[in-house]
Amino acid sequence: MGKPVDEVWFKEVKDICCKTEEVEWLQKNMQALNEEKEQFFSNEIENPLLTYRKPVYAAELVATTEALIKRLTHEEHNEDVLDLYRRKLENQISRISLAVASGDGKDSDFYQASCKLYGKPAKKYFAYVAHQTVAMFKRVHDKELFAGKALYKTLSKIDGATLNISADILPPVVKKSRKVTSVDEAVAVFQETLDKLSITDWTIVVDTQSNRSRFSISAHSKKIFIPNQKQLDSRSKKMTMIQLQGLAEHEIGVHANRSHHGFHSNLQLLSIGLDSYMRGEEGVASYVQQQVEGANEFYGLDRYLAASLAVGMDGTKRDFRAVYELMFEYYQLHYADIGYDASFEQLQQASWEVCVRIFRGTTGQTPGCIYTKDIVYLEGNVSIWHLLSDKPHAFPDFFVGKYNPLLKRHVRALRNLGIIQEDW
Repeated sequence: MGKPVDEVWFKEVKDICCKTEEVEWLQKNMQALNEEKEQFFSNEIENPLLTYRKPVYAAELVATTEALIKRLTHEEHNEDVLDLYRRKLENQISRISLAVASGDGKDSDFYQASCKLYGKPAKKYFAYVAHQTVAMFKRVHDKELFAGKALYKTLSKIDGATLNISADILPPVVKKSRKVTSVDEAVAVFQETLDKLSITDWTIVVDTQSNRSRFSISAHSKKIFIPNQKQLDSRSKKMTMIQLQGLAEHEIGVHANRSHHGFHSNLQLLSIGLDSYMRGEEGVASYVQQQVEGANEFYGLDRYLAASLAVGMDGTKRDFRAVYELMFEYYQLHYADIGYDASFEQLQQASWEVCVRIFRGTTGQTPGCIYTKDIVYLEGNVSIWHLLSDKPHAFPDFFVGKYNPLLKRHVRALRNLGIIQEDW
């Protein structure tokens, strides 16, 4: 293979993207104190006040990005490369505006920028989530376990009669697997996955500096982040080894692997992600994870429910507290449905975590204003399952890099560049 078609632009654009990825920025700059969490649980405060450090170089970054877009427009002659890079940089400007809105406490501005990047909950998927939750309520009540009445009242009025989504397509859950007891076990499984894929230039980092509760990767720094022992121990439900293996396939087998192949492809931008790649990226990652551990439900249903309740898909916009109370009922139903005896504290923790995820970036005080990124998990998972049911031969092409196989213009551009060969 010769030089990548985007070699002249990639390093400069990667540098901008490193400074304008809002997930990393929120992780480092959100200030939600444990004291405030305890006050919320004890009803001393109505909502936690989420605050953020202001981004320092926002105006300078916007000016640099806009100047690079102008240069690209005048100097790049490959129409596909120009379009992909211009869209990527325009997305980064939207990400800067997210950080600025967070720092200024402007929830409405933050929500609008988030919708521009990730969209907002859709009626079709909300109807599915409502239908599934109502069905779960009825199953639990058939067992004479009475919970979730307020949530049922809210969701039972949502019409799910015309749904064309069914969880019957999913593989059965693997039920027998021992619990993960230490961070060392997690590191070992993740390292085995790296070795299996011959990815040698990525490193595993146990995050001892923050309250990170989830596993994640950074394509920019080529690092895989693992929560520390305290965070693993505080999870509302302990992880099993099969779930850990599924998560390793999700984070490394898809996220890191796609980035690795993208860097060595004819279009290096595929290593950090084309514009709007997240829905397809998370759809593929969750699909692969479900092949390992099985699933009763499409990935990210609880997050989609929380986001939909917050923005008022049922007609009522909600703040942090209002969503928390309904999600507490959801987790009561969910754990009862799967036969897990969750404690009150575990239900609190699960409900708190999902609300922090969807309200991060905002103050948590404004009904209807959230970070909509978490809707891409369910939408992507459902769509990838449907795509592969019709076109299973497309699967190998998903690993050429970080793009959205659900987005026709991405597929068309990669075909034009000779990166994807199959006609699917």
